[in-house]
Amino acid sequence: MARGYSELIQSAKLVHISYRTQTPVESVHPRVTYHGEMPFVYCNKESIPLADFMSRYARGEPNLRLGAYRANGRQTSVSLTRREHVTLGAPFIHAIEEIRLELNRANGHKAE
Repeated sequence: MARGYSELIQSAKLVHISYRTQTPVESVHPRVTYHGEMPFVYCNKESIPLADFMSRYARGEPNLRLGAYRANGRQTSVSLTRREHVTLGAPFIHAIEEIRLELNRANGHKAE
């Protein structure tokens, strides 16, 4: 699963994850940083490779939170369990589906 996920990143943000904040209402996107060429995200208050986050999300790990910045520059958490506040774009969903297929193959399941 050595992907760069460059199609998911624009202006150092995961643009295909949109989170609608509470008052003041705005849409924010999880931030991305780089260590060399590798993209990282802040997940549950630690910096991890984006590929690791994608794998954890694909496996259905509960209570994942990503770091983001609001328009006023303050940090906020993007809680992926708050479905009423989260919108996932098609490219993100497609990438997760591909990872799930790979995980199923690795576990000996046939693709349907």
